[in-house]
Amino acid sequence: RPTQWITSSFMHRDPGHILGNMVFLWVFGQIVEGKLGWKKFLPCYLGIGVLKCALEQAATVVLQIEGTSFGASAILYGLLAMALVWAPQNEVSVFYWFIWRIGTFSLTIRATAFIYVGLDVARALFHWSMGTGLTSSVLHLMGAAIGFPLAVVLLRRGAVDCEGWDLFSLRDG
Repeated sequence: RPTQWITSSFMHRDPGHILGNMVFLWVFGQIVEGKLGWKKFLPCYLGIGVLKCALEQAATVVLQIEGTSFGASAILYGLLAMALVWAPQNEVSVFYWFIWRIGTFSLTIRATAFIYVGLDVARALFHWSMGTGLTSSVLHLMGAAIGFPLAVVLLRRGAVDCEGWDLFSLRDG
């Protein structure tokens, strides 16, 4: 049902799932929302979720597999990809907690995106080779695959001003 393409993005497995998504939204959502404003951010957010769900449903029909998904993770990967295009050199603080050591370190959004996407590519390939089908890693990658071209289109059309700090301006010098 198409209504589930919207509602599934607001369902979560447990408090840890929603907490993780909210931290991800806080870090990357504020960059995207800061560039677009909330009136353009909301349709982008919901649009990534609806398009991912439509693609997911099409994939399950074509591949003849069953599956369910819920949560905003794919949308958040879309926002991560948009932040990568618009602000690759911005830094995010990463918190770590090892048995008796707690601290933070900084990573650029570019490095953070490559780590997250790289890990999900590896997990997706592993699970695919085991015959698992559509896993959360594949769905995360779908979100990133929607967010990246959306960010490029919005940048090229002048909907955002990155003041020469976007991925392509930095690449071109």
